[in-house]
Amino acid sequence: KRRQLSEADSEGPSCSREQLETLVTQCKSASSPDALSAPVPAIVQLRKELSRQDDTIIGIALELGIVPLLARYLESSSCPANQIEAAWCITNIATGTFEQ
Repeated sequence: KRRQLSEADSEGPSCSREQLETLVTQCKSASSPDALSAPVPAIVQLRKELSRQDDTIIGIALELGIVPLLARYLESSSCPANQIEAAWCITNIATGTFEQ
């Protein structure tokens, strides 16, 4: 079961593929060893998008190769906030369809 979003988080349509690609690119650029020690706002936004009841977003995120990137954040102990957000993203991905 996915976390219930606040009304502010759940308003509006799901993000587009291009917006999701931008979030993934931001997460990738912030995943260098030097940058892993700072909180990454794109991971928070990615988690919010993955929390929506929209399996299409999960499918797109998987196509973009987000899981290995999130695993990199989980492996780094330099910023616990990023670890929590990455784990939350993976949990939301796990709620997708059987095929995903």
